[in-house]
Amino acid sequence: MNVRRLRKRSKPAAYVICEAEPEPTPQESVQIKAFGGRARQAARAQNRILMCAVVFVFVFAALGVRLAYISFGQIKPAVTIATLQPIDAPRPEIVDRQGALLATDLPMVALEVAGREVWDPSETAQGLAGI
Repeated sequence: MNVRRLRKRSKPAAYVICEAEPEPTPQESVQIKAFGGRARQAARAQNRILMCAVVFVFVFAALGVRLAYISFGQIKPAVTIATLQPIDAPRPEIVDRQGALLATDLPMVALEVAGREVWDPSETAQGLAGI
C-alpha cells in the first residue's frame, strides 16, 4: 500500500496595512506600518490582558471602598445583648423503648488538685481530709 504524506501547505501571510499621518512635516510623507498575523494576535492578547487588569483593579477597589465603609462608616453596633437565664430544673432520665434506664443526672461534687502547684503535700492532704 502506497501511503503518501500530504505536505503541509503554508498559510498565506496576511498583512494589515495601517496608514497614519504624523504631524505635518515639511516633506508631507505618510508612514505605512505592516503587521503580520502573529503581531496582530499579540496585540489582541495584550488588549485582552489590559482589559482583565482594569476589571480586577475596579473590583478590588470596590472591595476596598466597601471595607473602608464598613470599618469607618455609619454602621452602628447592636445595643441589645442576648442573655441566657440559668435553668435550675433537673434533667430528665433517658430511657430506651423497653423502659431501661440509659442515662440519669447524678448530683456530685468534684475536687481537683493540680500536683505541680502543691507546695507542701502533707499540709494539703490534711486540708483536704477536713473537707
